[in-house]
Amino acid sequence: MKLLKLLPLNWLLWLAVRFSRTVMVKKTHQRRVFKELWQSIWIREGYANKDEPLPEIEAHYRLFDEYSVDFVLYFLNQPIGTIRLIRENTKVGLPVFNDFEITGTVQRPVVEATLLTLKPEWRMLRLLPALMLWRIAYQTAISWETNEVVMAADQRLFHLMKRMFGFRQIGPSKFYEGSDTVPAAANLKEGKDLLTTKNPTLLKFFTS
Repeated sequence: MKLLKLLPLNWLLWLAVRFSRTVMVKKTHQRRVFKELWQSIWIREGYANKDEPLPEIEAHYRLFDEYSVDFVLYFLNQPIGTIRLIRENTKVGLPVFNDFEITGTVQRPVVEATLLTLKPEWRMLRLLPALMLWRIAYQTAISWETNEVVMAADQRLFHLMKRMFGFRQIGPSKFYEGSDTVPAAANLKEGKDLLTTKNPTLLKFFTS
């Protein structure tokens, strides 16, 4: 851990790519790993509770399966994190738009990033595992010719994403899935411009 703090960012990103991988969920056993991982973390973190029990949350997200792509992050073949992207659609919409009052504007087409989870013991590695998840989310959104990514983020995550990638608040926060949660959006082109100026090493990692 101490050594990681001393290494330059480009070395750290190389290590992340060398020893971890993100896998798109396609097979039955991959769906099982994805489901068990995000649900176990949500229970541990208190996102699922007596007011919002896990079966209700699971049923809620199942509505969006048809329009979703799921990823599992592995480190040395151990699953440690998840992320889901949902395409906006006319049938069931998006969780953020359905569940929050949206007062800001978004530039369509948009996708929603959700079910972002990471085992607690992997969260202090200079954000490397989280960056691997956001890397695949960015690359997938770009491949879908998306203009903006929306998400529901707790206050801590929102301020981190605002600082790093230019996320902005698009409506009032509310208590949602266990925490005070902010509906947020980021324009992919503006985010790329931000990284070009502030962190070109990270931009190269995201686009390679």
